Amino acid sequence: MQQGGLKYAVHAYAWTSSWSSRNLDILDRAKSLGLDTVEIPLMELEAVDTAAIRERAVKQGLEVLASVAVDQDTDPTGESAAVRDRARYFLKRCVERTAEMGATVFTGVTYSAIGRRIDRRPGMEDFRRSAEVLEDVARYAAGLGFAVDIGPVTATRRS
Repeated sequence: MQQGGLKYAVHAYAWTSSWSSRNLDILDRAKSLGLDTVEIPLMELEAVDTAAIRERAVKQGLEVLASVAVDQDTDPTGESAAVRDRARYFLKRCVERTAEMGATVFTGVTYSAIGRRIDRRPGMEDFRRSAEVLEDVARYAAGLGFAVDIGPVTATRRS
């Protein structure tokens, strides 16, 4: 379906709320719809069979990319060094899984825990902590031959 330099992609969550090997047929469906790329969620890292994804993607002639949203326990902006260390470790494992499946992009809400609530406006220290973790993860990904992309999230609340 690629036209010009534009590629058409879909997130696997369009068809499932939880990724595992049972969902490999999503790659077949995406190909049948003329899509070029499928975004594979890494929210349940242990359920991701990277070899099976890579094999199916190659068979279908599809590209894959991987994404995740960090939580409170793996928050790069965490005030605790232990939380930031867990973030670094988790994100590097995600990068490894991304490489294993043959993807060239790792993205998502990696800069702060999704749904994080603080009683103040985020300050430079929050940004510095996040940047420090993400810089380390990005260097690690670059060593494996691909980029880390940041997927910003915006929300509007109604009372």
